[in-house]
Amino acid sequence: MEGRSISDLNGAAALARARRFGLAAALLFVVSLAMFWPGIALFDSLSQYRQALTGEYNDWHPPAMARLWSLFVAIGWRGQGPMFAVQLVLWWAGLGLTAAALARTRATRAAMAVLAIGLWPPLLGWQVAVLKDGQMAGALVAAFGLVAWYRLQARSIPLLALAAILVLLAYATLVRSNAVFASLPLAVALFPAWRWERWPSRLLLAGAGSLAVLTLAPILNQGLFAARSTGVEAAQPLFDMAGIVDRAGPDAVPLVPAGQWRAAQAQRCITPILWDAFASDRRCGFVQAGLHGQPRAQLF
Repeated sequence: MEGRSISDLNGAAALARARRFGLAAALLFVVSLAMFWPGIALFDSLSQYRQALTGEYNDWHPPAMARLWSLFVAIGWRGQGPMFAVQLVLWWAGLGLTAAALARTRATRAAMAVLAIGLWPPLLGWQVAVLKDGQMAGALVAAFGLVAWYRLQARSIPLLALAAILVLLAYATLVRSNAVFASLPLAVALFPAWRWERWPSRLLLAGAGSLAVLTLAPILNQGLFAARSTGVEAAQPLFDMAGIVDRAGPDAVPLVPAGQWRAAQAQRCITPILWDAFASDRRCGFVQAGLHGQPRAQLF
């Protein structure tokens, strides 16, 4: 150790601590992958996989995930395995980077807690289901981990890492329609040096950004990703109106003709459990079809 300064020794020790937690996260990733391979495919998974196979996309689920899935299909890697691997890689990479960054600062207990959170059944259980929820969570955690790695060392974020963070946040936003309420505030909070140190400015920017994304999302889904419109935005309001009709009668909501409400009741379309029965391409889509041509302001 002759000729090495105390700062060099401290730096080497900090790096060794970070490596241990990084290796622990990598091991947990391998164990998770082996235990749950090839992941669990649920009904929504099958719907998006069908789109990836056929090349026919719609916006019932944000099509970004199906488009990514189609790239794996194109190279011959079929099934839910590749998307399962993607979300587990993102999950454990983000947690590993965060834990390693904490370990460098001697926050060993906090680093251990971060890895323990990754193993918590209510969280890991969802990450093994190949769904847009897991894709979103993985992308957000990975973005946070990259920022934590640099910020906890009081270092500026390199341009390449910054680009990766922005891509991850964009993917999280595109892959789930309500992710914007997590990704935009997170983006604003993660980059405090860009002249919005004060909370009012952050809240204003996050709010304005969220509205902008919600406005642009249908344009991106139907334009950039060539997804067919399903009228998914009408399904939830129709479900709410169906509840009113169920309690107050078919004439209570004149926006849809009473005859259609009666037909919906006869075909058991009105249920307190399933809100998506009124999708335009499903059994009870005739209720939504009756709204075509009407001003959307009446519905929303």
